[in-house]
Amino acid sequence: GKSGTCTLVIIIEDVSDNTPNIPRSELNFYYCQTDKRSVIITIQDDDAIPGNSNYIFALDLGRDPTAASRWNIVSQNGKSAQIEENGNSLPVGIYTILLKLIDQLGRIFPKDITVRKCNCADGRTCSDTRSSTNVSLGGLAILVMILSAILFAFLLCLLIACLCGSGAAKSKAGFPDDGALGNLLVNNTEAPGVDVMVSA
Repeated sequence: GKSGTCTLVIIIEDVSDNTPNIPRSELNFYYCQTDKRSVIITIQDDDAIPGNSNYIFALDLGRDPTAASRWNIVSQNGKSAQIEENGNSLPVGIYTILLKLIDQLGRIFPKDITVRKCNCADGRTCSDTRSSTNVSLGGLAILVMILSAILFAFLLCLLIACLCGSGAAKSKAGFPDDGALGNLLVNNTEAPGVDVMVSA
């Protein structure tokens, strides 16, 4: 038999089937009004080589053209970025920052994070992180209480009207208004007086 040699070329293509994600525990950030007014976000990429995550963080001005007037990315290292408020012009509240991550191939991955600016009584802990959910439920609770009070007042008025109406009907049936002529003698007639002779 004959034998031969050949060269087999195997091309391995690295397919990135996992998009970079921000861990769920880091989707909601908060910072104090009197603090440094910045948050640090870190991405997680299951396809990246350990220690070799290299992404560019940028504000998504295509979806939010005014983002640059409120936020600024002050530093980044390919895996995390520090986002800071521009100045101190934003009031206390909840904001959504629209970001985009750009990988080494130029692919863009839109990401949104929620940031809460809040008052901190001790300068470090957000004092209204728990009360924010209660406030949203408080409006609904107040509405239910008001509607319940109106319904109760309406039912109370209806009950009083029914009781008073039936009582008035019973009083008319028990005590007929027949006047006083049948029970009392009429003594309102006067006659001329009688002359009496008085002897001296």
